[in-house]
Amino acid sequence: MTAITARSRASRRTRRSAPTVREMARFTDLRAWLGHGIEAAWLIAAVITPLIVLSEETFLSKTELPKVATVRIAAGAVLILLLVDAGLIVWRQGFAIPRRLDRGLISRVSRIFRIPGVRGDARVLVMASVMVVIGTIAAATVFALVPRLSAWGSDPGGESYSLYSTASYGVLFFAVATRLRTRSQVWRLMAAIVSAGTLAALVGIAQHFGLEPFGIRSTSGTARVSGTAGNPIFFATILAVTFTLAAGASLSVRELAGRRFFGRAAGWLSVYGLVAFVHITALLITLSRGPWFGVATAMFAIGVLAPVLFGWRRAAATGLLTVVAVLASLAFLGMTDGWANPTRSSSAVAADGPGATGVAIVNETQDRITTLTGVFDSDANPRLVRWDGALDLAVNRPAPPVGVERGTLIRSLFGYGPDTFPDVFPLVAPRSLTDVRTPAAHNDPLNRLVETGLAGLLAWMALWLSLAFLLLGNLWRNRKVGGAGQAVTLAVGAALVAWFVAGLTGIPKSGDSVLFWLLAGLAVATARVFRGEENGRSASETSGPAMSGAIRAAAVFIVALVAITVTWITWTETVQRLRADASAAAAASPDPGGSTAAERLDDIDQAISLAPDVPRFHTIRSGLYEQLALEPGTADPVAALREAAASAERALALNPLDRDLNFRAAYLDWELAGTGDLEAALRTHAIYERLALLTPQHWRVGPRLAAVEEALGFDP
Repeated sequence: MTAITARSRASRRTRRSAPTVREMARFTDLRAWLGHGIEAAWLIAAVITPLIVLSEETFLSKTELPKVATVRIAAGAVLILLLVDAGLIVWRQGFAIPRRLDRGLISRVSRIFRIPGVRGDARVLVMASVMVVIGTIAAATVFALVPRLSAWGSDPGGESYSLYSTASYGVLFFAVATRLRTRSQVWRLMAAIVSAGTLAALVGIAQHFGLEPFGIRSTSGTARVSGTAGNPIFFATILAVTFTLAAGASLSVRELAGRRFFGRAAGWLSVYGLVAFVHITALLITLSRGPWFGVATAMFAIGVLAPVLFGWRRAAATGLLTVVAVLASLAFLGMTDGWANPTRSSSAVAADGPGATGVAIVNETQDRITTLTGVFDSDANPRLVRWDGALDLAVNRPAPPVGVERGTLIRSLFGYGPDTFPDVFPLVAPRSLTDVRTPAAHNDPLNRLVETGLAGLLAWMALWLSLAFLLLGNLWRNRKVGGAGQAVTLAVGAALVAWFVAGLTGIPKSGDSVLFWLLAGLAVATARVFRGEENGRSASETSGPAMSGAIRAAAVFIVALVAITVTWITWTETVQRLRADASAAAAASPDPGGSTAAERLDDIDQAISLAPDVPRFHTIRSGLYEQLALEPGTADPVAALREAAASAERALALNPLDRDLNFRAAYLDWELAGTGDLEAALRTHAIYERLALLTPQHWRVGPRLAAVEEALGFDP
């Protein structure tokens, strides 16, 4: 009887525990799918961002806007999935803040976000440095001349220096650093990045022969292709990163080949040789020396470290293939030089000039290399003038006539704010550059010093030092081992070096910046994955402390509220801007295709309703009303001119620092003053007085200000 009772009790316990086991299995499966979604998001960012270019007939910003949107949407998706995962853990296991913050808080946060093996090592130093970088950019945004501009971008949705974009990069970095756990994930991410670079290189090569693959036209003609980046230098920076990553990864051919080494090794090395040939060919036809220096520096680092880490045989195989790829690229370009392609597009012919049948690219490359002394000549290299102006801004901190003034100390510490360089550079620009919009300093550290101040620059350099400490430390500790982990570490380090050196003479854009942040996250994850640390959770991490239902529900509610906020920001600041840009493109099209003025005004009004804080949309609206005022059949041209001036004033109110917006508003107000509007004349005078302080060297400001004062009867 006793035995039967015991068996009955055991049976009841088994039946009671069975649902719990099934629930735990479902919980684990759901979290696994969330992990797959996070990985898919960062892979999409790695592949799509460098490649995506929209139709220039459908969108105003065909290149940078879709790239920024891809990064932000991917980051938004990652953050939402992370929040859902955190909410599941809080609801299932509970979470309590420990009494000793210095001992338990980090471990509990690590448990929430599944960060295995987080300790006080170089990985934590890198992640802390990233948080400091984002924090300093947030502080620079708070103290910015125009905080809204620095938070969302001077061209909202189309810039890559704003706080929103930097936070998006940070989300992708932390996703890779904390959620990449297996070697297969490492290889997938590296393969995605190299594949994206290879496809981009093929697009550039096709452009060199006058083709427009997928409708992607070279904005600089066929002599110096722009690829999928809209600019040869931006395009070459992407290729520099992906090529050096492929070169470093080729050293791991033995591990990739496995047991069938001799059969598979030849295949993997052949793949690298082909990838190297495509990349080098595309790099040469960009004629961009900054990225070339980046590649040369990175390959020098690989050439020095590879024999020590992997032996002379492996290093020689990679080096020989690289040299052969360079020679093959030069031979290919030399043999196809002057090749008249019958499918050459009309736009390519127009860009190169009449009678152009080819480009002596080999000679051009030789000229670019042999004329390096021109780099230090300010007449031959306008970057030197921009660097001199940037140093003037960083040291003297002149105050613009508009914007929130914080004082010299705050400006020195936190700069003018992200995305403000093109608007403050006219303060110190020489006369030769007053009619040229300078978007950045053409030197990333110097640009950060101007925009985010000394605090931002120090935080940025601290991030690079922590990355160097992490990567070199891993290479040194395992210098006698070699293997795939060492190859990945060396490849990631070389790619980061190429990006950094290219940024010393260039402008980091979203197509290459996203690769930097993903590779920085990969550097952190690689140190864990190839060290063989525990990827799962210990028994002590499978259950949390007891928590009341009300507190648990409140915690889940807070997580859900944050997820909803992220979704709303992603929709309004990214998706809506894409829709608005397409609507604005229809209004601004030079060939309206039969659409009436009213229809075009409806299109631009719709764009403004979707994204009211984009100055460019208000400028387009102003131009449409100006055209309407000039048409002979317009019933009330003065009313149309007033509407044009009002739209120009609204655009100027969104960014009062923009020189071009000031000029346009002054022009329309003066035209309106010609109809007898005295207030418009006074507004014109006020704008030119502001321009005299904002761009003192501009050749048009002084004479126009004097003419306005004379017309108004002012005493000079």
